[in-house]
Amino acid sequence: MRRFRRLVVLLILIAAVVLAAEYVAAPTARRLLVERVKRETGLTPKVMSVSLSFWRGAATAHDVVLPNFPPFREPTLLQARSITVNLALLPLLSRKVVVQKITLKEAVLTMERNRRGDTNLQAFLKRIEANRGPAARSPIMVDKLVWADSTFRFIDHTAGSPPARLVLEEVQFLARDIDSTRTDDPLPSRFSFQAAIATPRRGRLSMKGRANLFHPLVNFDLNLTLESLDLPALQRLYPASPVVFRDGLAYLSTSATCRNYRLNAQNRLVLHRLDFWPRGQDLRVAGLPLQTVVAFLERGGSIELEFLVTGDVRNPKAHLPAVEGLIAKAMRDKILAGSEAILQAGKAGATAGGKALKVGKKAGGAVLEGVKRLGSGLKKLFGR
Repeated sequence: MRRFRRLVVLLILIAAVVLAAEYVAAPTARRLLVERVKRETGLTPKVMSVSLSFWRGAATAHDVVLPNFPPFREPTLLQARSITVNLALLPLLSRKVVVQKITLKEAVLTMERNRRGDTNLQAFLKRIEANRGPAARSPIMVDKLVWADSTFRFIDHTAGSPPARLVLEEVQFLARDIDSTRTDDPLPSRFSFQAAIATPRRGRLSMKGRANLFHPLVNFDLNLTLESLDLPALQRLYPASPVVFRDGLAYLSTSATCRNYRLNAQNRLVLHRLDFWPRGQDLRVAGLPLQTVVAFLERGGSIELEFLVTGDVRNPKAHLPAVEGLIAKAMRDKILAGSEAILQAGKAGATAGGKALKVGKKAGGAVLEGVKRLGSGLKKLFGR
């Protein structure tokens, strides 16, 4: 009994020492963190506090703010309610740091593009490389990276004043097996991403796949889905677009692979309730006005296209279906539908004979509707 009591007292003393060490070490950890970020980036972050948990091998920085830098105008590059780093404990005994997990909660990442087309993220990475130098580079290995309940903001000053803005909310991002040393594996990291697009009709974006996150354009496998992409709300991101959208929703699903920059992507695009007008020029496709082509391809208020994108991922080429073939098929369908309506109405009228005036009127109305369909198709083909 006495031995058991001594063991309990010893455990209490050890716990008290560890808790005291965590309490005393936290301010030092905060100071070292600020100094390290400033040395690596040239930016001085604001960190409200740092908490340590030796039992879990975790350190958490609370209320982190990383400022933006000139010539970019937004006040912050990154804000986060908390950033937690979990380390594997056993490798520490051999002085080896293995990061098990990095978690960012309620983070806001702001990507800003200036009028010259440069972004603050590009400048940020260049600054890190310049400050560290080739000799200071060390391997990066993280088992899991998590962004939870976060926000991505894109501010584009190339669109004029005020700048165009695109916001992704409810961001959930997960990447596994991040390792800068695995050069033999073209697809070392698995990732998934989900977000809501903050537009009036609230689109959704989701993607998952595998990639080398240190060279993301070289090799990847990707499945991407876009739902309810609000075309008028995104218009300002493309100020030089030859058309102006008054209405329209886009749905896109993509299955893509890339090896050594060679891209092969199968796409299915659906455009719903499309309403637009050309911006100061007569746009033609296959010799026909664009509005006429769109009118032909619409079925039930939607246009569906399946197409390939191939070539170098840095300069891809879309292989759209031949417009002439699509128009010919649409024209054939419209004419056949009109002719079929006329033939069916003729048969109904002949069967009814002159015995029932009501049936005759109904058949005549069907003939008229068939003629209208036929005339509508010819009108769209040859213009007004």
